[in-house]
Amino acid sequence: MTKKTEDVVSIIVNEKIKDVFNMISINELVSKSLQALIDEEASKVIGAQKHERSENRKVYRNGTRPRKIMSQVGELDLNIPKLREGNFYPEVILKYQRVDRALIYAIYEAYINGVSTRKMEKIFRSFGISSLDKSTISRLIQPIADEIEKWKSRELQGEYIYVWLDVIYTKIRENGRVRKAVVLIAKGLRFDGHREILGLHINKRESYYGWKDFIQNLKQRGLINVGLWIRDQHDGLEKAIGECYPGQLQQRCLVHFQRNAYDKLSPKDMEWFAPLFKNLLNAQTKEVSHDAWLDIKKQCIIRGLDSFLDWLEESEGDLFNYLTYPESHWSKIRTTNPIERLNEEIRRREKSIRIFPHEKSCLLLIGSILVQQSESWENGRIYLSSELDKA
Repeated sequence: MTKKTEDVVSIIVNEKIKDVFNMISINELVSKSLQALIDEEASKVIGAQKHERSENRKVYRNGTRPRKIMSQVGELDLNIPKLREGNFYPEVILKYQRVDRALIYAIYEAYINGVSTRKMEKIFRSFGISSLDKSTISRLIQPIADEIEKWKSRELQGEYIYVWLDVIYTKIRENGRVRKAVVLIAKGLRFDGHREILGLHINKRESYYGWKDFIQNLKQRGLINVGLWIRDQHDGLEKAIGECYPGQLQQRCLVHFQRNAYDKLSPKDMEWFAPLFKNLLNAQTKEVSHDAWLDIKKQCIIRGLDSFLDWLEESEGDLFNYLTYPESHWSKIRTTNPIERLNEEIRRREKSIRIFPHEKSCLLLIGSILVQQSESWENGRIYLSSELDKA
């Protein structure tokens, strides 16, 4: 270990993190951290640390080979351990590079399809990239394209306790014109309490046919039963779920329902409706929720809002199915907010692209983000637990 690295380690141990950046660049810090993870992964495959005598040893090291990878902090210089027998390529690099490579691809494609040179060069510089050629891009991207396609078609578990459905809107260039596109996304909660991205589907618009194709794909991949489907109010989506999974419960997002209600009310009526509906959203027991809903309907009668009252009563069927599940879950299952937070992360990453040059680049970038997020959930904390067996 060099003197500089020893000093950095000493500073970290003594919790003087800010002093690190006075001694070592972020690029170097990322390189050293990634190299340490690579060496540790190699040691687990080999069954022994460097120069260690161990009965668990499976194979011996045979030097290293240099490898450069692109990252958001510039080019990283790494050394990949070689083995005397067999091959080794660090899983940590595959995970680290997935989104970066997809983003580089999307930027490159936008660049060659007519986006402002000045804008694209600025984006390149922000990623520490001086230039990219088409052969390099193809080499970088093909493993990701194969991985995403495999992930999209993987077999699903038979049952999920909750599935959230939502869309994200984007733009794709097609035949010289820019068209709107929607990305349909499904997120599920397994009975072990972990979340999982079930899949995505790109369509020209949000429609019954698009949703049905997507949901049928989930069914073909093994999804049999969902305790509660959580969705926005879209007639096509409601119908598609009902046809593919007849009899299964659906929950309409209460936040979207509130927005729909505002569209039907005058500004004056919003003043009394908003606080009453807030009581409904914040209800912690079935009794409070029931009373809050009755208060809203009583006000409609008092104020002579017959048509609005009719609409409320027509909507009741899929507004309160969440009440049949544990109270500790309500805040997560009465709205689509949990999946919309995921959509915000996608928007944050796609804003450098603005318009995807074609559907493939859209699938690569958004698919890469979703795969990475799903993997982090798999190895992360339990999202909802303790009462799942009661649901």
